[in-house]
Amino acid sequence: MKNHILRIERASFVHSIMGSEHSLREAASSSTAITLLVVVERCAQPVAYAMANKLEEFDDLPGAKDDLHQGHEDTMYLSSVAVAREWRKRGLGSALEREVITIAHNNGFPRITAHIRSSAHLDNHITKSVLHTFPNWYGTGEAFDYVELDLKSHQHD
Repeated sequence: MKNHILRIERASFVHSIMGSEHSLREAASSSTAITLLVVVERCAQPVAYAMANKLEEFDDLPGAKDDLHQGHEDTMYLSSVAVAREWRKRGLGSALEREVITIAHNNGFPRITAHIRSSAHLDNHITKSVLHTFPNWYGTGEAFDYVELDLKSHQHD
């Protein structure tokens, strides 16, 4: 199973933002983590995954380390959503994002943040508030936004 997850990771991210086997295993085994896998029954292997953990676990990331909620333990950081190439464009990534947000809210985390490509289009059920933009995220040549995410039905007005 771990080889399938590593294959998805490598196909989804450029080297500078790709998680290592060690970092993925460590993230998934944290007692405060949310780790979701999509496994297709007919091939019995994961085709997508999402990982999140408390914001405090990411105090070295630009944006996350300067978040005003750092240390308040009220924010879940969505660190990764990845889908195998052959399973993309089927809504799996969006479904995983919605599920992480729901689980985080149900576990007492009113805030969910993430770094996403500035050009990314989110599911219609998810809103984002851009907190900071990074023009060349970890040397990728792409702009990424540090955002707060929420489900439209969970808006806090």
